[in-house]
Amino acid sequence: MGLFSKLFGGKTKKETVKVKQVREREDQPAVHDVSSQDDRMNWAIEKAQLTLHYFEDSLKNPQANQQYFSIKVKIVDGDAAEHIWLTSPSFDEE
Repeated sequence: MGLFSKLFGGKTKKETVKVKQVREREDQPAVHDVSSQDDRMNWAIEKAQLTLHYFEDSLKNPQANQQYFSIKVKIVDGDAAEHIWLTSPSFDEE
């Protein structure tokens, strides 16, 4: 069982987030569209926000086996929003 499964609980096939559409893009990763009303996805976002301090602690004081960190963030542009992975995250006073 992986770390995330231990922290957040495993998921069954029935609980898997339903991707509405996958948009392929040339020379870029595919975009997986998920409804903002998806209960499983909203639960995962809430859980991540509640445990963000653990991630920040690990980022500031990584253990020997922690060498790579990434975090998914929501970018909003008007009425559109997209979640993207940041591969060199950092925290500041804000």
